[in-house]
Amino acid sequence: LVIGHLNKNSLGSKIEDLKDIVESYIDIIILSETKLDGSFPTQQLKINGFSEPFRKDRNVHGGGVIIYVREDIPTKLISTNEINFEGIFLEINLRKRKWLLFGGYNNHKRNLDTFLGELTHVLDMLIKSFENFILLGDFNSEMSDSSLIEFCELSNFKNLVKGATCYKNLSNPSQIDLI
Repeated sequence: LVIGHLNKNSLGSKIEDLKDIVESYIDIIILSETKLDGSFPTQQLKINGFSEPFRKDRNVHGGGVIIYVREDIPTKLISTNEINFEGIFLEINLRKRKWLLFGGYNNHKRNLDTFLGELTHVLDMLIKSFENFILLGDFNSEMSDSSLIEFCELSNFKNLVKGATCYKNLSNPSQIDLI
């Protein structure tokens, strides 16, 4: 199973490029900073071989999360009306095991504590129903941030990303997209 995350920074004009990457190589892809709203019909965003995407839009100026799952992978959206942040929770069924999958976007480093607090609150409600879980997204903060360290230690999480993921500053890339 290949799961990935990309900060797309506006999906609307880049959907064809995404299709070329995803259709052949990826089983589940989470995109953050999609910059979509209701003016982008879901039909326009469909990818062959994938179920209808799960969306949490903000607006065309920022934010948003979308998750594509290959159509042969049993998936169910977990309704979490209490979420006050940009994220989507899915139940994925693989080999008779239920996985909790989260794809999210924290829009700014200064909001990290609030984002992690909300995420922890929802995870506390959901985690007991799942043997396995994967959290992916743009956390807009380095793993060395004390809030992320504490979040991972309290939940016994381990980040799988070992290198830089963001190259806004080529001489000082950062690791803000985490798994």
